[in-house]
Amino acid sequence: MKGLLIKDLSYLKVSNIIVIVLGIAALFAFTGSGFAMTYLAVMSASLVQTTFSYDDFQSGTRFLLTLPITREMYVRSKYLFALLMSGSCMVLACLLGWLRGALYGGADGADLAVNAGIGLMTACIMASVSIPVLIRFGVEKGRFVSIGLYLLVFLAVMGLGFAGKGLFTPVEVTGGAALFLACLPAAAVPMGISYAVSLRIIRKKDY
Repeated sequence: MKGLLIKDLSYLKVSNIIVIVLGIAALFAFTGSGFAMTYLAVMSASLVQTTFSYDDFQSGTRFLLTLPITREMYVRSKYLFALLMSGSCMVLACLLGWLRGALYGGADGADLAVNAGIGLMTACIMASVSIPVLIRFGVEKGRFVSIGLYLLVFLAVMGLGFAGKGLFTPVEVTGGAALFLACLPAAAVPMGISYAVSLRIIRKKDY
């Protein structure tokens, strides 16, 4: 398991993607923490897709599964990587937002907590959609399927928001910490369901 995580982190190091992400995130963090966290959430989810691209290069996934690595371990490493990236990005965004607030004024702790919760939830939902799709369809086709599913999820959330307008007011007034905690199960539930689906898919897939 540790080796699989190191492999994925090494991909990011070689491709210099993580440097670009952190550089742009630092730039945007000083223009508004909310935008920075949303950006980081989307980018952290896309980093998981990048690892699949490297794995698929020259039948790399098939080779990995010839090693003393089970299919369950492979799937588990992808979800742990997604949580590691999204969590790290949200911590980074909070630190940058706090620094911006200390230097220039702006978002307080409650705002940062709300933005972090929403960002983490967004990243987890995106990873929950993309990982089983990429395992099932592969990188090329899976990328297009993921985009279509992202759009459906977005439209569903927007529809629920308009249908339940005003229902979230009691949550908002409880403060940023409460809303952050409310976002955690909203992130954990789709990840759990997605993990079970991914296991079912990879056990039946013929590499």
